[in-house]
Amino acid sequence: MSDIRADQTGALAIEAVDVFGNSVPAIIDSVVWTNSNDAAATLAASGNSATLTPVSGAVGQSTTVTAVATIGTATFTATADFTVVAAGVAGIRIVTTLSPP
Repeated sequence: MSDIRADQTGALAIEAVDVFGNSVPAIIDSVVWTNSNDAAATLAASGNSATLTPVSGAVGQSTTVTAVATIGTATFTATADFTVVAAGVAGIRIVTTLSPP
């Protein structure tokens, strides 16, 4: 699970790997990207890459991005899990709590 801050975007890409996780050259014929929770983040995909953008007000929500790729006659699936977390400090505010009358 990776945290993605509410004020950032995530650049995602796929690559072919061997059994040990080493990158190997391959022609990826097609890719289908999906996002499990559009209320947490939106996914814009194009070919072997995609961009994940948190939705305003989605702090605390999670999503899973899945890529299903075809290489030759084989199909491979990869997933990545994300949780939207608060953005960095941008200022301060005064919080007032009044006692009962």
